[in-house]
Amino acid sequence: MFSSRAGDRKAFYEYARKQFDSLREGKYRPVWTATDKGMRLDIVSSDVVMVMGKPQIRLQLALWGAQRVEKDEGKVKKMVTSASFDTMWKLTDAKGKLLGEMRGADPSMKIDYPERLIAEFPPQMVLGHYDLDLLPADVSKLEMTINVGSHAASGGQANSTYLWKMDVPSEWKLGANETWEGATQEERPEEEIDPAKASAKKG
Repeated sequence: MFSSRAGDRKAFYEYARKQFDSLREGKYRPVWTATDKGMRLDIVSSDVVMVMGKPQIRLQLALWGAQRVEKDEGKVKKMVTSASFDTMWKLTDAKGKLLGEMRGADPSMKIDYPERLIAEFPPQMVLGHYDLDLLPADVSKLEMTINVGSHAASGGQANSTYLWKMDVPSEWKLGANETWEGATQEERPEEEIDPAKASAKKG
């Protein structure tokens, strides 16, 4: 969805256009892809970009196959796409110790009907991205779980889960003395934070 303001419409059009051109020119090469419950999720790119003067990890997404329904609102027909996101990022060190977690809902710049902007756009795609702060220097691995719910007009519900595990590249990390912004403290059992302690208790 996008607002009717000309500036917003232009920004969303350019966002969709960039994706459309990569598809049309044969340059669409996702860094990761998975399918579940009839939907496919691509991580299109994972670059560090500057957002309002601050470096951010941009995870650009493309979801294929979400359910849609056309609603007749009198003189206007409106296409409504059902795709709700619930995303969790888990950060661990080299030994598997939990260092932090982050959670997100729908991605930014969510475009759930790109054909409204570009008529030739492939059908049933949803575009968007997440921007994350650079990660603490001692983070070694990242585990991202994306849950997508899509409700069909017939009443059926598809709940898809996508799990991406990866080694964190150096360009995603803060310097050794830099503080991770946006972190909050939360009490957790020791065995949930450190798998080694859980194994010791079982032993």
